[in-house]
Amino acid sequence: MSNLESFLSPRSIAVIGASRDRKKPGNLILRNIVEGGFAGDVYPVNPAGGEIEGLQTYGTVEEIPAEVDMAVIVVARAHVEKAMHQCVGAGVRSAVVVTAGFGEGDEMGRETQQRLRELAQGAGMVAIGPNTIGYVNAEARLFASFVRFPEWRNGSVALVAQTGIYAGAVVHELMARPFQKLGIKVSVDVGNRIALSDHDLIEPLVSDDDIKVLGFYIEEFDEGDTFLAKAAQAKQDKPIIVLKSGRTGQGARASMAHTGSRTGDEEANDRMLREHGLVRAEDNAEFVSFLTTFAYCPVPAGRRVGVVTFSGALGIMATDALVDAGMEIADFAQSTLDALDELAPDWQAIGNPADLWSAAEADPAKAAQRLYHAVLEDPNVDQMLFVLLALPNVDHDGMREVFEDLRHRRPEVPIHVTLDGALRGAWAARLEGLGIVVHDSVRTAARAMNALSTYAEYREAAQGLAG
Repeated sequence: MSNLESFLSPRSIAVIGASRDRKKPGNLILRNIVEGGFAGDVYPVNPAGGEIEGLQTYGTVEEIPAEVDMAVIVVARAHVEKAMHQCVGAGVRSAVVVTAGFGEGDEMGRETQQRLRELAQGAGMVAIGPNTIGYVNAEARLFASFVRFPEWRNGSVALVAQTGIYAGAVVHELMARPFQKLGIKVSVDVGNRIALSDHDLIEPLVSDDDIKVLGFYIEEFDEGDTFLAKAAQAKQDKPIIVLKSGRTGQGARASMAHTGSRTGDEEANDRMLREHGLVRAEDNAEFVSFLTTFAYCPVPAGRRVGVVTFSGALGIMATDALVDAGMEIADFAQSTLDALDELAPDWQAIGNPADLWSAAEADPAKAAQRLYHAVLEDPNVDQMLFVLLALPNVDHDGMREVFEDLRHRRPEVPIHVTLDGALRGAWAARLEGLGIVVHDSVRTAARAMNALSTYAEYREAAQGLAG
């Protein structure tokens, strides 16, 4: 087992700083590991001895009578360096240094962090932190984080971040959603990155067949050229979404206080990301939206969008948002126009967006099935956007079955939905599990659709060069 493998999938873990106080991180992490279902050996380390959470403790990691793949270090700042020396002496392969107050803190902290880096790298140890809340490997049932999760859904997303919120608060909210559930297989808070860079994780995560999309939250590039080169190569196989923060002067100063990161020139960062074929999100909401879209949707053949709505105003808003985002409003084939004309009153002009409120009011189930099928099966449509009013007078049984049929008819076409109205939650719940993204707004949908199309173009260009 390599040291990186020992980090991603350890067989044994020592929690250095394990505590009997159930409110302290040293206890929360220990309980998360044990109660989360981790199948390996767990060793609490506490000089006081005895048992913690029913497990025998050891005075130091060197006293453990077995090999230790990973140490989670959650002691006071003054004791971290000693704990790392003991880990090196015991042959521990990887470490998660939870304790904060180093590179993001005062001069003493920065000097100590440099010694920790030299110590870990000199021993060939893989180490994240300091200043991390840990990480999660859902498949291995490893929850090496001090955040308590009522649920963690395994899935096709991998996250690597210079912040704990993606192994903490953000994921906590995602897992509590009643619909649009996002499964996350791996989430790593790399912290101050003493002996594990973001780019070190690209290859193993891309090679994981269960993972469809990678998300990186970055404040400062560590070995940026290496990251970009590896990410550019990986985009032939998996999309990579980057949320690069610290875009403003004030944001850059906040980054120094958060992780001690210098964010660099924003224009250069943006240019480099786009030149290397990475999809950039502007904020956390867009980051989550893009991850959900790539997890749910196939890669489209092009930028042409078919829009279906039961509101003229919302159709116009959708058109503006799509054009602003760089998408194309598809020219419907004559066969599609003919099918739509059969549903429309004599006075109504037919086109894209397909707005057929009158047909929906008369017979919502029939209108939905015939209208949706006609637009989806149009050969000029690469992606579908449904801008729907979720109202009682157009509600109907069989809505889920209609959309399920659409997915089976053309599985290669991404389907996006926005919902407005009193029944929004109920309709979104009916679509759960079908691989259909329900967006918060037409703008969010348009930007996500552009992200899909942009990645498709990046990938096609990269594969063409490789061929």
